[in-house]
Amino acid sequence: MDTSAIKIMLITLIFISVFSVVGYACDTVFCSSLACTKNYNCHDTCDRGFWLYGNKTCSSTCYFSNSSHCKFEKKVCADSDTTDNFPIIGGCVKSCTAGCDQNSDCKDKCVDDVKYYSGSCNLTSTCSCSYQIEDCGLKDGWYNTTNVQWIDDSQCTQKEQAQQEYREYACNSTSSSNCYYNVENHRWIDSDKIRNKEDGTSCDDDLFCTINDRCTSGVCSGSTRNCSSNNSQEIATCDNDPDNNPFTFDYSTDFTGSCVEDGNNLGHCTTGYFTITHTCADFDSTDNFPVIGGLVRTCTAQCDQNEDCSCPVSGCVNNDFYNYPTFGTCNESCNCNCTPSISYNDSRCVESFITVNKTVQTTELNCQGTTITLVVNGIGTGIVGRNVTITDFLPSYVNLDNLTSECSYDNNTREIMCNLNDVNAGDTRTINFNVSLSQLGNVLVDLYPESGVSFVNSNGNDTFVSFPETHVNVLGFSGATEICDDGIDNNCNGLADCNDTSCSSNSHCTQSFSVPSSGGGGALPIISTSTPAVCGNEKCENGETCSSCSKDCLKQGQICCDKIAYDGNCCTDYDCGGGYECTLGKTCRKLVLSNATSNCTEDWICADWSECVNGNQTRTCVDSNSCNTNLSKPEESRQCEVSTGPTGLFIFLTSPLGLLSIISTIILILLVLFRKRIGTFFKKGTSVVNYQQPPVKNQTENL
Repeated sequence: MDTSAIKIMLITLIFISVFSVVGYACDTVFCSSLACTKNYNCHDTCDRGFWLYGNKTCSSTCYFSNSSHCKFEKKVCADSDTTDNFPIIGGCVKSCTAGCDQNSDCKDKCVDDVKYYSGSCNLTSTCSCSYQIEDCGLKDGWYNTTNVQWIDDSQCTQKEQAQQEYREYACNSTSSSNCYYNVENHRWIDSDKIRNKEDGTSCDDDLFCTINDRCTSGVCSGSTRNCSSNNSQEIATCDNDPDNNPFTFDYSTDFTGSCVEDGNNLGHCTTGYFTITHTCADFDSTDNFPVIGGLVRTCTAQCDQNEDCSCPVSGCVNNDFYNYPTFGTCNESCNCNCTPSISYNDSRCVESFITVNKTVQTTELNCQGTTITLVVNGIGTGIVGRNVTITDFLPSYVNLDNLTSECSYDNNTREIMCNLNDVNAGDTRTINFNVSLSQLGNVLVDLYPESGVSFVNSNGNDTFVSFPETHVNVLGFSGATEICDDGIDNNCNGLADCNDTSCSSNSHCTQSFSVPSSGGGGALPIISTSTPAVCGNEKCENGETCSSCSKDCLKQGQICCDKIAYDGNCCTDYDCGGGYECTLGKTCRKLVLSNATSNCTEDWICADWSECVNGNQTRTCVDSNSCNTNLSKPEESRQCEVSTGPTGLFIFLTSPLGLLSIISTIILILLVLFRKRIGTFFKKGTSVVNYQQPPVKNQTENL
C-alpha cells in the first residue's frame, strides 16, 4: 500500500475519532461523571444504580472536568444485594445502589395498613420496584351475616332483623390475601320484612272503649264496651208522675250511653241528665205550639200560649170602664187570665155613651116575613158619639125585602151599612127593614160578631158595641121541604103533612083501612095494607124516619133534621159554632165578612142532582178557582120537584100492595055473600049434618 493511501486512511480515522468525541461530549448517557484516570485507563464502574461496562472510549474533549471520560456501551441495574447472585458480569456479581435488579427483588410488603403486591422492577430507567396497592384500612366497617331473627314490631306484627358484624382490617404480608380482619362487634338491623302474629293473640289496643282485645290480620281490636246501663227512655205524655197534671205535656229526651276515650287507656260511659219538662198544651194542634221533641204536642189545657187567651171586648161595667188586653196570660196552671185595667167612674161609662139593641117583630114565622129593628140610644150629655155607623150582616138564608134610604146593602158581602153621623144624648135612632127567612127551625138572625155600632166616643176613642143575638123560629116558608108529620104547612102551599103531594111517597102517609060488614055476620076483620115497622132490617119503610130509626133511615155522612135525613153536618147555626152558618144544604159555611177583600172570581161547577130521597135532592158544587169564598155558591140541596102525574091513591092502588088489597076485598065480599046464603039455609031447619039429597023424582015434582 502506498503512503498516500495510508495517509488518507489515517486522516479519515482521525476525523472520525475527533468528531465522535465531539458528538458525545455533552451526552450524559455516554459520558460518565466519573472521570477516567489521567493515564486514560477506563474501568467498569457504577453510576448510581447502574453498572457500566462494555467497550470504553476515552476522549479529552468531554465537557466535564476538562478531562477524558469513558464511553460505555452497556449498563445494567445492580442492587447492593450480592447474595442473589445477580447481575453477573465478567464472571462476577456486580452491586450498585439500585432499588432492584430483577423482579424477584420486588416482594409483597406492608406499609402500615397498605399492602404492596404484584411488584415488578423497572430495568430500563429507574431500577426501582412498582406495585399494585390496596389500603386495608378502607375496608373497615359493618358486614351482613347469614343470621336472622324475628322480633315484635307491634302487638300484632313482627319484623325481621339481620345480624351484622364489625370488621377491622389490617395488611397481611404473608398471605396471598392482601388484607385480613378481626370481628370487633355485632349488631341487628331491621329488614323490610313484616309478618302478622297469629289471629287470636292477646293484645291491648290502648283504648278504654274496647274489651277482650285480640289480633286479627295484624290489627289489634276488641269488642265495644257496653254502656247501655246508662240508657234512659223518652218520656212524652200528658199524665206522667210526679206532677200528675193532665194539662201539661211531660217530656224528657231519651238517652243512649256511649263510651268516651280519655286517653292513656282510660275512659268513661256517658251519663244523661234526667230532666223532665212540664209544658202547657191545649188540644189545638193547628197553632203549631208547643213544639216539643220536634213534634206539636197536645193535652187538655185551656191554653198553651198567650195568643190562646182572647180577652173580652173592653167596655163599661156599671160606671166603671174595663179595659181588657187583646190577649190575656196563660198562667202556670194552663188557664187564661184576662185581667182588665179598671177605670172607676169613667166618663165613658157615666157621662155619655151609646146603647144599642136589635129586635125582631115576630119571632115565630109561618109563611110570612118579619121586621128587624136596630135601635141606637144616646145616654149622657152632649154629643155621645161621632161618625156613628151601623153595620149588620145577613146570613145566607135571610132575604132582604126593603131598606130605608139611610142604609145601603152589598149583595156580595150581605152587609147592611147605615151612617147616622153624630148622635146626641137623648137621641134614639131607629132603623127598620123587612126580611124573609128560608131555613126551618130555630135560627139566628145575627150570626156575625161584626154586627153592631161603631163610633168615636166623647173621649175621642174608637168604640164598638155589638148587637145582641136575635133568634127566630121558622115553621114554614115558600119552597121549604114539607115535614110530613108535624101538623104544619112547611112549604106554604096550603097543604100540611100527608095532604101535600110531596108527602105521597112518604111512608108515614101510607094509610090502613078496613072493609065493613054487609050484613048479619057483623063487621069483617080489619085488613091493614102496611106492615109493622122493624127497625134494624136495613130498610127505611112503614113510617120509619131518621128520628125513629137512624139505623135504617140515616146513612153515613147524613144528619137528621126534623125527621128528614140530609147529606150534611148541621141542622141549625148552633151546630156550626162561631163564625159559621148552616146553609139550606145543611152544611156549615164560613161567614163572609165585609172587610174580606179578594181579586178571585168564583167559578162554581156543580154535579147533577141526585135521586129524590125523603123529599130532597142533593148535589156537589166545586169552585174551580179555589177562591175560598162562598159569595156566589149555588145551593147544594133542594126539595124534590113534584110531578103532576097520578095521585097517591092511584099510585097505591096500582102498586102490588094495592092490587093485593083489591083482590082481598073482592074475596071478602064473596065470602060475606056466601055466608049470608048459608045462614038462610039454616033458618029453614035443614041441618048440615043430617042433610041428604032428595030423590030425583021429587025434584021433578017440585019443579
